[in-house]
Amino acid sequence: MNSSLYCPIILSLTSKNSILRVQKRKALNSAVCYTSPSKSSLKTIRKFDVRSNESIFYKNYPAQSFALRSARITCPVKMTAEPTVLIPIGNGSEEMETSIMVDVLRRAGAKVTLASVEEDLVCTMSRQMKFVADCFISECADQTYSLIALPGGMPGAERLRDCQVLTEIIKAQVAANQPIAAMCAAPAVCLEPLGVLEGKAATAHPAFVNKIGGSSREGRVVVDGSLITSRGPGTAIEFALAMVEMLFNKEKAKEIARPMVIPPVGKVALVEKEWLL
Repeated sequence: MNSSLYCPIILSLTSKNSILRVQKRKALNSAVCYTSPSKSSLKTIRKFDVRSNESIFYKNYPAQSFALRSARITCPVKMTAEPTVLIPIGNGSEEMETSIMVDVLRRAGAKVTLASVEEDLVCTMSRQMKFVADCFISECADQTYSLIALPGGMPGAERLRDCQVLTEIIKAQVAANQPIAAMCAAPAVCLEPLGVLEGKAATAHPAFVNKIGGSSREGRVVVDGSLITSRGPGTAIEFALAMVEMLFNKEKAKEIARPMVIPPVGKVALVEKEWLL
């Protein structure tokens, strides 16, 4: 799934050489655009990152895609934004699952927010490691995310389940048919009570898998539409790579897996909708 934004921009005549400067009406991903006309036709849009002043890409547009009005031109230009991922944690969340998800997704270029459901940003994880969240979950309530991923661990999954703010965020994500992922105890503890797993192929930790139905419960990573589920710490890298594929594409997942020295998959899917790299 590629995340793109379509931003209305204004092109205004600014030089004797008829160079058109493009200014976005609303800042979206720290970029400005420039374009140069060739005689009477506009042919190339060049996008720059304002932070590094380096060219990012070139794209051709037919002259008829622009509507000239006096000395100003309005046109929609496709701006590609980095996918955003929300990973909520609480006291007792599983640290391997959490750190692997954050690490792999950030390697891929996703913008990951680690949010605490506790009254403190510091969460004591299931094996007594302490993680410092980026923010409180209440700060995420009015945001939208490309994907929400729930780690397991106990009682961490219960802490996520009992957070009303997170519950509302999950409901909004599901209602918008946007991707959601959960692993270990989280599919059964957090998603099943909300009806998210109804009619979906899913899996969970062996200690919780009997709480969900379907024929895919023994899969290591199961993908059904916009839902991704997995089993535990030992499947966390595969789980994270499945999220990379959903947010970007399979080639990106393989690209990230390669320098991590992930062994090539040498098996066929054992259950329906089981994910394979």
